[in-house]
Amino acid sequence: MGEIVKRLMQNIELREGEMVIADQDAGTESFGRGVEQGSDTVLIVTEPSRDLLLLAERMKYLSEGIGMRRIRVILNKVSGKKQLKYMRSHLNDRDIRWLGALGPSEGVALANLMGESLSATELQEEMDRIVRLMLDEAEMSYSK
Repeated sequence: MGEIVKRLMQNIELREGEMVIADQDAGTESFGRGVEQGSDTVLIVTEPSRDLLLLAERMKYLSEGIGMRRIRVILNKVSGKKQLKYMRSHLNDRDIRWLGALGPSEGVALANLMGESLSATELQEEMDRIVRLMLDEAEMSYSK
């Protein structure tokens, strides 16, 4: 499967205003499989955890090692100003650009706990928040 995705990413042709998002396994395991070839951005989603901030640093290092220079972070499940301030400072000190922060979502947490799916409306609301951050970075407009 990795070879198919690798070929797709290397050969896909985008028109103006289009982007492809390839969701990879969490962590560094996917680096070196070639999926990142043909990409221009590595987007890291991290949560308030020292281990995950260190993982973001490692992913930046690996990304730069394969020639990627556009590494961005979305902060997820940030529950307060102190957490946000610390995480931003940590990333800024390591020259890792962050796009924005998402707070905890009670709907997502409850659905996860109960082993249920989000409703279409809840899913759309969550995706809208994330997509807006990415489109702002890509300087692309947002419309439903």
